[in-house]
Amino acid sequence: MTKRITSLLLALIMVLSLIPAVVFGETPVANGTCGENLTWVLDSAGNLTISGEGEMDSWQETNAPWYSQANAIRSVSLDDGVLSIGAYAFAGCTGLEEIYFEGAPSIGEGAFSDVTATAYYPCGNAMWTDTAQQNYGGVISWTPLESSHQYVLTVSPPTYTDQGYTLHTCSCCGHSFKDQSVD
Repeated sequence: MTKRITSLLLALIMVLSLIPAVVFGETPVANGTCGENLTWVLDSAGNLTISGEGEMDSWQETNAPWYSQANAIRSVSLDDGVLSIGAYAFAGCTGLEEIYFEGAPSIGEGAFSDVTATAYYPCGNAMWTDTAQQNYGGVISWTPLESSHQYVLTVSPPTYTDQGYTLHTCSCCGHSFKDQSVD
């Protein structure tokens, strides 16, 4: 009986070792530099991450270092240390759907040409004014990151005719929602 269990375990281990690592996480498919102190990594799910600290280089419309993978890019994440996005950086990335900003970089001319995406930015950063929330050559919908709201609570107690509730209003952008009503 012990030999049978040991044999089954060994067979299971051998089968599991044949499964590629991709099943357990996204693997990098391309990477490089995009500024003096900035690096980029594109993973197998189409997530492009720009990290480091400094300004991004600028390019012509079709020569950003990740342009050969433009159709595979689904999201872009820019770390807080990214101080600028270069001209035409994501031009032609027509599969790009989501852009995540941790900081508030300056954005170059045509940076999102031919892109239709939602850009998520940290609520409360004074840089993210209506002036900064432009399309930059594409069609960009600007939305504050849910995790960055700074809510102020207003309690409305119940009355004889109405239920009470708590109103949560973001002091940065005005987003609000009501908690479950109470009697």
